[in-house]
Amino acid sequence: MDDAIYVNSEDLNLQEMSSAKPRTQTSIWAKTGPPPPPSGAADRCCRWTAVCLGLLCALLLGLFIGLAAWLLTERHQLLTNNTNLLKERDQLLTNHTNLLKERYELLTNYSNLIKERDHFNLTEKPRCPRGWKFFECNCYHNKHDYRSWSDSRRYCQSLGGDLVLIKTPEKQRFITEMGYGGWIGLRKGEKNRSWGWLDDTPVCTWYWHPGKSNTTSGNCVAIHHSNTSTNTWYDYTCDRAQYSICEVPAFNIQI
Repeated sequence: MDDAIYVNSEDLNLQEMSSAKPRTQTSIWAKTGPPPPPSGAADRCCRWTAVCLGLLCALLLGLFIGLAAWLLTERHQLLTNNTNLLKERDQLLTNHTNLLKERYELLTNYSNLIKERDHFNLTEKPRCPRGWKFFECNCYHNKHDYRSWSDSRRYCQSLGGDLVLIKTPEKQRFITEMGYGGWIGLRKGEKNRSWGWLDDTPVCTWYWHPGKSNTTSGNCVAIHHSNTSTNTWYDYTCDRAQYSICEVPAFNIQI
């Protein structure tokens, strides 16, 4: 009897356990839902993802290759430009060197010409005609014919020169020591009434005789012989008759 009860109780426990399992699974599904059945949609999604990743990698690889090619091209162009600039620099340096050589040759030739000129002046002085005097590459003549200032100038011009211009103390002394004096190339301007040389340069040094400068009537200047080289200029009316002092380049005398 006891054995029968024991068996029945075990059977009841087994039945309860077997009936309890389905309830537990059902309760879990009710909470989380049943697992999705396997289908082809997931496989297609994975394949599209792989394709997109592959395309992206290919695009990035293409961009990288293109960028690398562009950088190599730019580098080659920069190297070419740099090479050309170096060639141009070398050419400029060569030209500069050649110019310096030419400049040195010109300076050498100029120095040689100066030496030849000085040697010529020392050894081969130009000859002035008889009755003329030589001074600083010019010939001077004191014509002993009385003429007005304008006629005296025309006479000197006919010889290839003009009335003498006196701009240095050495020349003033030389002209004074010639002897007789005469008209020089100094006069008042017709417009501004100021003294000036025939070449339109101003007078920097004056050698007036006291009381004989800038009178109301005198517009032309004559120089007179004196024991000193100063105080020898006199102003006269230009139509007054005086000797003529002509200055002619030594290589331009037309006699």
